[in-house]
Amino acid sequence: MENQTNHIIEICIGSEEDAKEIVAVHKASWIATYPNEELGITKEEIETRNWNDSERIKSMQALASGENLDERLWVAKEREKIVGYAVGKIKDDNELSAIYLLPEVQGKGIGTKLMTEFLNWADSQKDCVVDVAAYLADTIEFYRHFGFEGAEPLPVIDVPDFPAAKKIPLIRMRKKAVG
Repeated sequence: MENQTNHIIEICIGSEEDAKEIVAVHKASWIATYPNEELGITKEEIETRNWNDSERIKSMQALASGENLDERLWVAKEREKIVGYAVGKIKDDNELSAIYLLPEVQGKGIGTKLMTEFLNWADSQKDCVVDVAAYLADTIEFYRHFGFEGAEPLPVIDVPDFPAAKKIPLIRMRKKAVG
């Protein structure tokens, strides 16, 4: 269970100006979370990804523009600094594409706040789904806390822009529609 932070966390819709800071959160979260000795995924390889390429930033800016009403980007700010973000998309299901937090704020209730925003926004007539790396036990438990179930294996994916082709096994978790 997450402990509440002593600082005020503001959850708001992300803006195009937030893109570089969001990418920095994404990078820090990956460095802290995704290394896996068994799969040969190292911190150093994650650090060498092309995190600040213009396409990655443009993609985040497009998402933040709000032009697509079936997509939403939320940011968590602590004292005006982005410390986390979440991305949701409504397609056949409500897709939680991402929740990433800076390592130093994990376990302080910020992920819960972002998840709550996503679940409140989601179409209640559709299931919610999230794809997660199969080896991230704490992350899987976090989703289970919100009613996500199952561990449907997905095709193993290549990690883009790593020096060597690495593969991350993914599972899909599902929270049944309430409506």
